[in-house]
Amino acid sequence: MVSISSIVNNSNTRFWLLGTMFFLALLLRLGTTYVEYANNGTEGWSDAKLYLATGMAFSEGDFFPPDGTRTPYMIIGPGIPLIVAASQLVFGDPIWPVLVLNCLVSALLVFVLYKLGEAIMNRNAGMLLAFWSVFNLSLIRTNYQILKEPYLITLVPLVTLLLVYVSKKRNMLMNTVISSILFSVLIHIDERFLVYLPIVVVTIIISKRVSKRAINALIFIVILLISMIPWTIRNYKQFDELVILTPRTTSFTSKAWGTNWGQNHFEDDSRKESLIQHRIQAAEAAAEEARVELREYGKYEKYLMAFYHYWKPVYLKTNFIQYGFRPVKWSLSHNLSGLLFYGIFLPLYIIGIFVAYIRKHHIMLVLGMIPIFHSLLHTVMIWPLERYRLPMNFLIVLTALWVILEYTQIIRIKLRTS
Repeated sequence: MVSISSIVNNSNTRFWLLGTMFFLALLLRLGTTYVEYANNGTEGWSDAKLYLATGMAFSEGDFFPPDGTRTPYMIIGPGIPLIVAASQLVFGDPIWPVLVLNCLVSALLVFVLYKLGEAIMNRNAGMLLAFWSVFNLSLIRTNYQILKEPYLITLVPLVTLLLVYVSKKRNMLMNTVISSILFSVLIHIDERFLVYLPIVVVTIIISKRVSKRAINALIFIVILLISMIPWTIRNYKQFDELVILTPRTTSFTSKAWGTNWGQNHFEDDSRKESLIQHRIQAAEAAAEEARVELREYGKYEKYLMAFYHYWKPVYLKTNFIQYGFRPVKWSLSHNLSGLLFYGIFLPLYIIGIFVAYIRKHHIMLVLGMIPIFHSLLHTVMIWPLERYRLPMNFLIVLTALWVILEYTQIIRIKLRTS
């Protein structure tokens, strides 16, 4: 009888399996995106309309567009608007080519996760991770609009894979250069990932040879800084001071220099009131329908609830996030997807972190802790949206598979010796 391992270890069979999963993932994403956009168009788009408008401004040569009606300057990164602008200039259509690119980039996750699982565990685990990405409805849904998530969902594990290769001293120079370029693309799409730069640098310098690790870390940082020069110059022209990537980073840099231009994602009284007033009517209607009392979360309760809602895998009934005034309720398919592709892995993920710590498996421990750090970041921001968690879900599944593999090997060894 042919075992799964023998099938996966055959290079030709493995090639066809991965190719089939990729094309199946691509077809699922293209098909559902076509149906969704054909039926609804841009109805229901929110942030996507901002990316679209900004990209259209870029295509017309205006790199200083306002952020809708809220501020006279951009608060988003240039990555997605540049993709929209390229689509408009090359194809004359700023939407459909971007949606197709969303699907393609999302489907490429099959290969990335396979290589990541193989690098950390084995080919069987890589295949399981790849298969996990194919039918994951939460990942498929991100392709319906012009948003960051299709790119983050693939870029984050791809950068992680290259850094794992660097830590294992596999083609260190090449993987350092490519990972730096891709990390730059990542932070120009979503500047919040800049907070992971220290983790990236630490990963690079895990090497036996001091000179080699120092050189590679320096190469990574230099390439990253060079790639940030064009948008830094653009920001200086607008703000007349150093603004890293987007005005939202000034919530931190203003403590050392310059002005705080981006308070919208971090709590202050005016922002809180603005969020509440923006959601109050929908919240009151949802509370009345659900027959619950609408109330503002307390000083410390709001952080606890943000942390809880960030990790929550299902919303079977109406819940209220962001200070208690943003109603959230998921459909049956959404809940099933959240449970099957995320929730069932959470217990094993938690166990995996402890096992990695006890066994001093440093790579797995770092990877396992990143989703926790990510959740704390969004807890402080009081923005516990599911789509902000999606780029980290692969690490939860990876950690869960790793701990399963570890204990499976222990059981096999005990059975052989008994």
